[in-house]
Amino acid sequence: MFCLSVGEKSWSDTLEVVQKNAHLTHLFEIRLDYLEDDLSPDSISSFILSCRAERDAPSLKFIFTCRLPEEGGKRHVPEEERLRILKHCLGMGAYLVDLEWKALKGYIKRHGNPPFPLDKTLVSFHDFEGTPNDRALKGLMRSLSQASVKLAKVVCFSEKPEDGLRLLSLIPYGRSLGMEVVAFGMGDKLSWTRIVSLILGAPFTYVSATKDSGTAPGQLDILSAKSLYEGLTSCIRSTE
Repeated sequence: MFCLSVGEKSWSDTLEVVQKNAHLTHLFEIRLDYLEDDLSPDSISSFILSCRAERDAPSLKFIFTCRLPEEGGKRHVPEEERLRILKHCLGMGAYLVDLEWKALKGYIKRHGNPPFPLDKTLVSFHDFEGTPNDRALKGLMRSLSQASVKLAKVVCFSEKPEDGLRLLSLIPYGRSLGMEVVAFGMGDKLSWTRIVSLILGAPFTYVSATKDSGTAPGQLDILSAKSLYEGLTSCIRSTE
């Protein structure tokens, strides 16, 4: 499945992107940290209700995230407010909320339990500097599993194909630990890992609406991603 990441400055532009691409995918990531508009519960509710008013609304699914600045976020939101916002999104019927592993660990340490049900939380780890070694990556996966994480996202930057392969290997490894895993490499040289991740069993991968509207390095636009995926799966079927 393709998850179209939306990083617009206003709610009206966000709604427009969803409406224009609902025929291409039913899964959207809403990057709340990109928004310059109000992030109040009323604004979020109004957006979701506007989406539901559309013809194909019942099938639309949303992943909401308000990314930490140190993991690529565009807007600083105090932690308590950030968690309140994401909790409201879940209350309004969000498919998932995305919370960084760093934030989840800190919350569990302080409170003894996660802020949201883990079956509705995509626990994410990003490294924009490079890809950790195998020991560190496997250690991360085991830590996520020990915290009862159900759905994880591990995305790291690299220009080396071998790093992309190591990240992709986390998908079956996570499955052996009882987790679904979204894993691929960031950067133009590892764009292919975003497509191969689906072949290996990732529940979805991220795409943009257009070539110029990506929210992460190396993110493919949805039409290009679909074309590459169809070509790759066709090649695989022809060898069976």
